[in-house]
Amino acid sequence: MTPHSFRTIRMPIRIATCVVLAVLSACASPPVRFHTLGMADGAGGDTGASRPAWLIDMQSVYVAAPADGNRLAVQRGPERVDILEQERWVSPLGDEMRGGLSTRVTSRLNTIDVHRVAHPDGTPVYRVAVDVQRVESWPASHVLLDATWTVDAGSGQPALTCRSIVRAGASAGYDALVDAHRHALDTFALGIAAGIRAAATHAPPPAGCRAGTLDRRIAPPVAERGAPDPLDD
Repeated sequence: MTPHSFRTIRMPIRIATCVVLAVLSACASPPVRFHTLGMADGAGGDTGASRPAWLIDMQSVYVAAPADGNRLAVQRGPERVDILEQERWVSPLGDEMRGGLSTRVTSRLNTIDVHRVAHPDGTPVYRVAVDVQRVESWPASHVLLDATWTVDAGSGQPALTCRSIVRAGASAGYDALVDAHRHALDTFALGIAAGIRAAATHAPPPAGCRAGTLDRRIAPPVAERGAPDPLDD
């Protein structure tokens, strides 16, 4: 084989190698980061009630589009929402909220969530259904949740129907935005816990709740992080 023919064979190999490296470089993308609404370890308090006075059944949480998936949906203006590819929830937002609310409410009431779990007869079970009809995530500003929810004990007792509008401030960065979601869920869970306790003890409904249906046109005050705890009254 002549030197000329040898060079003719090597040049295409070099070109092919460069093409492969260029394709691999173009295909590289920033890593995906996953977030959760779970509580920090040790933040839940005591959940070890052996025989709680009542149980809860936290139903699946409905979340309206476009925030209902597992990618963060952030507001860029009143009529613009960006769906982020690299910032995602560990599971779809409705599942994250259901798990987060279950942990927070059971911790607050020192009870057990028996959703899809066999439980003893004779202990009242309060079924909680949540419909989050608006989620706004404003980077470096705030998070807002607007939800209706019900507490139903069955046995002919009227269901408690409530509406909660919760706002939590957020500093810059997506980690801070997710932290604001956690704070908003903290406040939301306090309202649900207060509703369950009112239904269980036949106390007057808390603010934003009534027995029977609720007119969504009548909005309750916006609950802010740091507001008085309704269970401490």
